[in-house]
Amino acid sequence: LRLAEMEAAAGRPREGLALAEKAQALAASSSIYIRYALGAKIDEIVGRILRNTGDYSGSIKRLEAGIKRLTGWGGARKGTQAFYLVELGDSLLARGDTARAVETWMRAKALMISVNGPTHPSLAQVWERVLDLAWRQGRWSDAEDAIHSLLSIVATHQEAVSRAGTERDRRANAKTVSESGARLLSLLVET
Repeated sequence: LRLAEMEAAAGRPREGLALAEKAQALAASSSIYIRYALGAKIDEIVGRILRNTGDYSGSIKRLEAGIKRLTGWGGARKGTQAFYLVELGDSLLARGDTARAVETWMRAKALMISVNGPTHPSLAQVWERVLDLAWRQGRWSDAEDAIHSLLSIVATHQEAVSRAGTERDRRANAKTVSESGARLLSLLVET
């Protein structure tokens, strides 16, 4: 799978897709865990590759299949489902289906909050997308809500840096604050 991602990143999406399909064939003949968990990951990778090549319908189909695999299998992790929903929202937006993209991102947001709470750094990826889209559409109230949520994430993790017990914890929290703050600043500068 890593080779599939590397091939696609190197500008060789066909080779990446071929490697992912080989991995899919291997997963299909494995245990139920491998079929579902690895199969879902393969669907997610193929969905991203297809989106990057402009095949938005194919991307959406594969991402939806990955989400279905995760939800159909009892061992599904909500955080993983949320990540796949963010990717699906990106593909829907790329295809021009703005309403479904926002709806999908909001489903991802709800899952992320249920797992990690309202100020976890993983939520920044959803709020970034909502902010960018709301700003481009002139929906200032929604953009303002997204900005406040992003600021809350940054503030929460700045506080965590100061309370961290070990040096390792301080470094990890500082990295989170830095990344969240940089994302927010870049969005504000772009908009």
